[in-house]
Amino acid sequence: MAFEEALTRLREINAQFEEGDLPLERALALYQEGLALTKRCEQLLEEARQIVAKVVAAQGEAQTEPFEPGEEA
Repeated sequence: MAFEEALTRLREINAQFEEGDLPLERALALYQEGLALTKRCEQLLEEARQIVAKVVAAQGEAQTEPFEPGEEA
């Protein structure tokens, strides 16, 4: 599953939780699906980070800084 597909599905799951009134079994199933999708997104992002690091290193500019959410580039 592509990153964008997983993220879209996570948003759909989130919307269902925000609407409320989910039966317990459905809520648990959605929660488990959400965890699996989150893990997939994290895996894909890590792969993308590694690719970017290789490209930057190949260009001789191997200076990286940790990303802090909320910071503007």
